[in-house]
Amino acid sequence: MQIVRVDPFGEATSLRADMNHVIARAVGGSGQRTAWLPPVDVVDSGDAVVITADLPGLDPDEVTVEMHDDVLTLSGERRGPAHSEGPRHLRAERAYGHFQRVVRLPAGTDATEVRAIFDRGVLEVRVPRPVAAGPHRIPVTTTVREAS
Repeated sequence: MQIVRVDPFGEATSLRADMNHVIARAVGGSGQRTAWLPPVDVVDSGDAVVITADLPGLDPDEVTVEMHDDVLTLSGERRGPAHSEGPRHLRAERAYGHFQRVVRLPAGTDATEVRAIFDRGVLEVRVPRPVAAGPHRIPVTTTVREAS
């Protein structure tokens, strides 16, 4: 029997992203800003957990990847266009602002082994699975006691 891990917040996160999209479409060109939540895939490849995030328009130095207590946090900010006295927007659908995505990792993950690669607006974070601690037999020895 295979154990399947369920992300209890996966549906809520998806619902939030969908609602942000609906609100952004409804607001249209009114100049209102909506929260930006970049899409993230989390895949168990067997020997590692691979997190992929679409971060278009960002440079690698604008993204922070941190790990604390088996929790990986991706954060950063996508800045909007500078406002000027030039042309006004007729429609603004792209969201900007600060973002933060949090992924819980398997217990015992070694932060020093985590690797992050940013290529053409896509961040890939590879987290090697911790080595499962199997049973360890401890030998029992005897000691020779001296007579008192």
